[in-house]
Amino acid sequence: MKILVAQPGKIGDLVCTTPLFRTLAENFKAPVDIIAGPFALDLLKGNDSVREVYSRKVEPDILRKENYTHILVLMPSVEIWGLARKASISNIWSTIHPKMTRRERLFSFFYLTRKFPYNFSSAQQHYLQMGQALGAANLIQKREIRYGSEDEQKIAEFLREQNLQDKKLVGISVTAGKDFKEWGNQNYKQLVDKLNSENFTVIAVGTKEERPKLETLQNSLARQDMFLNVAGDFKLSEFAALAVNFRAFIAADTGPLYIADALGIPVVDLMGPCYSGGQKPLGENAVLIGECLKPEHPKCRMMDSPNYLKEEFQRCMAEIRFEEVWQGFQSLKL
Repeated sequence: MKILVAQPGKIGDLVCTTPLFRTLAENFKAPVDIIAGPFALDLLKGNDSVREVYSRKVEPDILRKENYTHILVLMPSVEIWGLARKASISNIWSTIHPKMTRRERLFSFFYLTRKFPYNFSSAQQHYLQMGQALGAANLIQKREIRYGSEDEQKIAEFLREQNLQDKKLVGISVTAGKDFKEWGNQNYKQLVDKLNSENFTVIAVGTKEERPKLETLQNSLARQDMFLNVAGDFKLSEFAALAVNFRAFIAADTGPLYIADALGIPVVDLMGPCYSGGQKPLGENAVLIGECLKPEHPKCRMMDSPNYLKEEFQRCMAEIRFEEVWQGFQSLKL
């Protein structure tokens, strides 16, 4: 049996899939190959449970030469189902769920040899159940992120150049993969000003495209000298090496937060419209904040909402108060 795993999701989804990679590698005594987004190669650096990382644009002939017997497609994807068929993979197993598009439902009938219904409970456990169906008996639960010595060296130089070695550092991510998950610069200004007043230096991470938004935030702060905008400066593996220096990380439910949590960093997750029953930080020192954790807000759960209600999702983030976030931060064991 030779297994290929396809994770079409984003950074946080991939972090939550690392227990499956480890489970398959240890149970079947061989690292697995995966199909994932362009960030995967850097994010999985040094992870010896993974052998090969393919892009979603990989040619079928390349996969066919590997003689895979099974592919586990962790999220519905007509593109990947078709790729697996062209690569002559005989066992195409995939997650399905009630919110699939009509096209996905149609092609699932033709392409899939086994379907795994997802009921919007823990995504990580769902992935592991797919591994269990292959015969994996020992299920690994721990998420893992690694980085290399060159990443450590770059971050050590950065901390030294910025004179941060002895400072109390808190990381934040103001932006998110979806704009309706953002809490807003005005809220983050209040949070950063409070952190600075408590002698915490704040490091804001993000992509190069997000840098201007962070510059606007920095210009509004009372203590601009205690805020560093490093958006676009570091690769994901370098961010991981940076994150281990944080006392805590505060962000919406987004990829960098899942990286920090997997590294054991205390986190405050502004869940907003994200449904914690499906995916959440699992660290012992994690605080989840957001109206959608409350039973009276069932419609705003992003994963099981009957419609893609962007305005309601934004309302969920807007209803998160600074006092809740600060109280959550204070409750962390720093």
